[in-house]
Amino acid sequence: MPRFASLPFDILLLVIEQACVDGGLTGRSLALTCKSLHETSHHSRYFSVKITFRKTPQQLVQFLACYTASQAQAAELRGPRPRIRHLFLTAGRLEPASDASPELQRFHDAVRALLALAAADLHSLTLRNDFHRDLPAAARLPLPAALLGATRFPSLRALSLDRGAGHFAPRLSDADAGLSDPDGLGKPSANASLAALPRLARLEIADGAETADLACWARRAPALTHFRLWGLDCGRRDGTRGRAGKLGQRDVARLAPSRGALGGGLFVGLEKLIVEPGPWPARAGDGESRLVRRRRARHQEVIWELESVHREAEMRWALLPARRAAGADEERARAEREWGTEVEGTLDKWEVEERWVERTPETYGSYVWRGPSKSA
Repeated sequence: MPRFASLPFDILLLVIEQACVDGGLTGRSLALTCKSLHETSHHSRYFSVKITFRKTPQQLVQFLACYTASQAQAAELRGPRPRIRHLFLTAGRLEPASDASPELQRFHDAVRALLALAAADLHSLTLRNDFHRDLPAAARLPLPAALLGATRFPSLRALSLDRGAGHFAPRLSDADAGLSDPDGLGKPSANASLAALPRLARLEIADGAETADLACWARRAPALTHFRLWGLDCGRRDGTRGRAGKLGQRDVARLAPSRGALGGGLFVGLEKLIVEPGPWPARAGDGESRLVRRRRARHQEVIWELESVHREAEMRWALLPARRAAGADEERARAEREWGTEVEGTLDKWEVEERWVERTPETYGSYVWRGPSKSA
């Protein structure tokens, strides 16, 4: 049987690319196997990259130094240029006793440098600003604001943003709220200069600040086929946007209009829509305040509005039960697992049980408040 490293070069490259989908571990291991594989895997070593700052706050700086050196080596040898196809990037964290201001600026500069290097080749991008939410705020380094809004990502197929990572997205801030088009009336938008994402097919956003201009998303990503909205804000009964431009149930109705409505949805090619409301307001200790009861009643009213949108929609889409509030470790594990399925091409996070698509009394009965065990 021929040795693995003796396979034809083109076939070996394909095998290595399919293997390097775990955030960098396989690529590093292949580079250390032997001289032949070290050279052959050079092009694909950075195929998938995961930067979470768990082991060291300097992970991004160290990676940038390694990646730029590899690019320089490839240019010198006139070989294939290393490319990043899949990137998982979180907010950073501070070294103990570090001065936050200069560290934050260096972190932002490094993030911008990385995305500028990777933008042309990225197929999937996951930004997690809430990854280290269990750390004190003073120990976290948030992703930079206005992150590459005008940068071109010509090959990007999948984009995932959590709360606070919406700086990448069309934003609805106080400064440009009067210029955006929340009602789809064709008004000019302050987001009109954002670069197009011509190949973006799968978009996942959490209901957080600065992700609310759906009309801009439709212009920026005309080829979108999959849209997933989780943590939908259920705090406003009228369905309008809350503070910082959070999405409401009226926005869901614009994504999946009712039967007989004039015109179609915002995304003409949309095939799959998944909506997951945010967690139910939880109890505070052993008692339950009047404020919590009011919030829970408002939450239930919004769920009923979503049920109505779901029942009357022309397209079939999935309305999931409210997401259970989870701890930081569980959310981190979930984020990394879902990114892994995206990179491997299994797309498990887009598969939902048929009962959440069906429009039956049994399905709608699953969305009511069931007590603290469902929200804690």
